[in-house]
Amino acid sequence: MSTILERRRGKRKGPEIGIAPLVDLVFLLLIFFLLSSTLEKERALPVKRPQASTAAALARPPLAVTVTAAGTVHMEGRRVGLAELEQNLREALASARDRRILVVTDEAARAGLVVRVMDTCRKAGGEVLLAARRPGQER
Repeated sequence: MSTILERRRGKRKGPEIGIAPLVDLVFLLLIFFLLSSTLEKERALPVKRPQASTAAALARPPLAVTVTAAGTVHMEGRRVGLAELEQNLREALASARDRRILVVTDEAARAGLVVRVMDTCRKAGGEVLLAARRPGQER
């Protein structure tokens, strides 16, 4: 009988959306995106980049290949040989929208090795960028 009285008085209740489930959903989405996103940070390799006054920061870091002073080559933080570098780069570039490869070298790295790494990057189909640091930066 109460529903008839509510209809007569104009107090008909419609569907309601609770705010608590929406807040829960927003927090779950926030947690999901925080956990699933990857924050790009330069790998912790002992590399002192050469200094250049025209060095500029990249908006989105590309694929990284690092040449250390000891003469080792690392792709995305994992040590690789020159023989497998080209194949690894081809596989990585096949699924990437960005064709740029950032070559990070130590100041003391042998120029011949750096040139071979750059050549390998170009053979794999990438556009080579060289990393440098601005005057006053430590690494």
